[in-house]
Amino acid sequence: DWINVHLNGSAVMRSVDLYDAAGRCMYQSGDVVLEKTRVSTNQWPAGLYMLRVQTDTGVLTKKIYIQ
Repeated sequence: DWINVHLNGSAVMRSVDLYDAAGRCMYQSGDVVLEKTRVSTNQWPAGLYMLRVQTDTGVLTKKIYIQ
C-alpha cells in the first residue's frame, strides 16, 4: 500500500513526515524539493497517522487513516 502526496498550486514540498497516533515518526523524507512523493505503508499497522508537509510557504498537517 502507498500514500501519494501531491500539493495543488505552486507550493513545493521541502520535507514530508508521517507520525503514528503515539507520536512516533514512521517516515521522514529529510530535505527535499518535490511537487509530489509516494510513501510505502506496507509494514505499518492499521490506524490513524498524521502527515506533516513543510512547504516553501508554510506547514500543512493532515490526518490519514490506514486500513
